[in-house]
Amino acid sequence: ETEKAIRKHTPNFDIEKIPLDDKATMSDMAKGYTDGVFQFESGGMRSVLQSFKPEKLEDLIAIISLYRPGPMDSIPEYIKRRHNSSEIKYKSPLLEPILKSTYGCIVYQEQVMQICVKIANYSYGHADIVRRAMSKKKASVMEQERSDFVSGALKNGISQNVANELFDEMLGFAKYAFNKSHAVAYAIIAYRTAYLKSKYPREYYASLITSVLGNVGKTNEYIDECEKLNIRVLPPDVNKSEVNFSVDSTNIRFGLLALKNVGRSLISSIIKDREENGEYTSFENFVFRLKDADITKRQIEALIKVGAFDSLGRHRSQLMEKYEEIVDSATNISRTTAHGQTDIFSIMNDSSELEVLPKFEFPNINEFSKKELLMYEKEIAGIYFSGHILDSYNKHISALNVQKITDIVGDEENESSFKEKDAVRIAG
Repeated sequence: ETEKAIRKHTPNFDIEKIPLDDKATMSDMAKGYTDGVFQFESGGMRSVLQSFKPEKLEDLIAIISLYRPGPMDSIPEYIKRRHNSSEIKYKSPLLEPILKSTYGCIVYQEQVMQICVKIANYSYGHADIVRRAMSKKKASVMEQERSDFVSGALKNGISQNVANELFDEMLGFAKYAFNKSHAVAYAIIAYRTAYLKSKYPREYYASLITSVLGNVGKTNEYIDECEKLNIRVLPPDVNKSEVNFSVDSTNIRFGLLALKNVGRSLISSIIKDREENGEYTSFENFVFRLKDADITKRQIEALIKVGAFDSLGRHRSQLMEKYEEIVDSATNISRTTAHGQTDIFSIMNDSSELEVLPKFEFPNINEFSKKELLMYEKEIAGIYFSGHILDSYNKHISALNVQKITDIVGDEENESSFKEKDAVRIAG
């Protein structure tokens, strides 16, 4: 989805052809700016990135492989060796070509196989049997393999003690070890998402928010991230919004599909009519143009409450007072036309019905209060557009040093950064 959005202004963009060593992308990842980045969203992953400070794809591959039960225990040692080469030690010079890229640590199943081949003269087929036996914890097979491994290592000038230590190290690690081939695929997707976020944040966040429609918590979280990047999520607008979240100049426009009570069928009718006949010029113009689209009062009310008609010049309070009369009028015209009855439009020569809309008098009343506007927006869109219900309390809340509830509870993708019994303070 991001690619499609980018191609609207950069037709030749191809995610397959991006550089895999972009410094800005790696810098963002090293700072833990990874909300919405595949595999790297959790608080724990962000913490590892900030300590590790990845500079290349190989680093991301290693982090993905290490950030799992078992290997996770070796992350501090791995980071220490990465930042201080004097900490890197090899039990044999033969190990350096195999473990150099991972700072002397065994990280991948493929490395276990390479060690068997290089140190103990195994064939790759035999090495794969060892790998599988280790991962399935087959003790009887492993004891036989230990004897073969040590015997082969002795022939390469490696002492029995060192060979046994190396075998124990592989044995302890192999049951958790990751396929590097799998980790590479994950890392490339992670890097691509990070690259898109870094280079095309509007297109990426529009697609990202669309991908979590229905999850209000995630939607709000990503919208908060947009604001930190000085990208506004603009309110829905019948003349500007698409089905999904979309790029609108330097901002993102709220997608109509994310609204309650509106429905895909009406949205399709709105966009199709807009493309064929131009923008809507007034609320009445909108209703009468869509009179044959089975539009309901409930749908119109939802669009009013969320501010989708604000650009057409009427207060939401005025529209709420008058919309039922206007919808009824349009419905009656649609019904009489469908039944073939003669009406004023059928005897006109060159004017269309849209040019002779009935005149409606709107009441001269004030707009809803700020609180009412916000409550309606929250009801229909799940978020606030006209401000925030707590805006008038901001100074007090910031002085209280409160935590965000989403950070405390976590979710299925992001673990909580808090532990049982931690004291936390929230405001609402």
